[in-house]
Amino acid sequence: MRPAPKEPAYQGTMNRGLSARKPGLDRGDRSRSGSLGPKPAEKRYRYYDEDEDEDEEDYDSEGSSDMEAGIFDVDKEEEMALRIARKEDEEALREEEELKRKKAERKKMLERMNSQAKKKKAY
Repeated sequence: MRPAPKEPAYQGTMNRGLSARKPGLDRGDRSRSGSLGPKPAEKRYRYYDEDEDEDEEDYDSEGSSDMEAGIFDVDKEEEMALRIARKEDEEALREEEELKRKKAERKKMLERMNSQAKKKKAY
């Protein structure tokens, strides 16, 4: 009869000693950011009040932003846009009236030519 086989000496690395370790200390159990632990609240927000005061000082300054427009600037721009729109409307109306006048002249000329052609046929 054969002797009983020995257990292999190589145990592998995958499940080696999991029960011997403390929970939470395994490398796969934590993320990199959590390895340092959460910061205390007082250190996290210690500069918050100072930054808030600085922002409020510059809020109303004239040179703070070129993108902001005052109400007078907006009104001025709207008035200018209205003037331009009226001018364009007047030009379009004049052009339309001119085209109507030319069409009426052509129509009269064709009617005259038609009546002259009828007179010549009658002879």
